[in-house]
Amino acid sequence: MLKLLSFVQIILWLRQKICNTVSSSSQNISTVSNIYLEELDDYLPQFISGNLSVKEQIDFIQTVIDFDLVDRYDLHQECKYFVLEGFCTEIPLP
Repeated sequence: MLKLLSFVQIILWLRQKICNTVSSSSQNISTVSNIYLEELDDYLPQFISGNLSVKEQIDFIQTVIDFDLVDRYDLHQECKYFVLEGFCTEIPLP
């Protein structure tokens, strides 16, 4: 449960950071992004093996969709399923 709380806090923090990065340097952004991606990379095997709770699965897939990481993790079918079932929402392209 503590890991989930940490994961959700990182997601929320990163989303806020992205919103506020207009004036930030790209070096700081890439460092934050790398740390965040490492955290997501750690969750991928747990997701694939079914070791995440339903809430953690939804949070993971929604994050993959939100940050356009579907190709990185090759989760096209999984993301489509979660969206079609109403567990996640797609981010419209600009």
